[in-house]
Amino acid sequence: MDGVHYDPNLKRIYMTGGRWYGTPDASAGWVYVYQQNDADHYDLISKIKTRPGSGTSLFVPQFNRFLCGVSGARRSRIRHPSIRATAMN
Repeated sequence: MDGVHYDPNLKRIYMTGGRWYGTPDASAGWVYVYQQNDADHYDLISKIKTRPGSGTSLFVPQFNRFLCGVSGARRSRIRHPSIRATAMN
């Protein structure tokens, strides 16, 4: 687990993980999205595959955006498109 962010408006937790250590068989990273049902119960509502090494993340509630950094061969950067936090029907 590299990043954990809580969105109080949508009552969701965004969690990132997926460190890449330069091995040839590097596995992908993931963004997990959990919906809070009540104080003690959460459901996994989405699991989004990212590139290997994508672990660092940022949630910007003012813009309703979740960003996940992506490691590249030459440099790391914030990759677009970002995940837009929206209510699910």
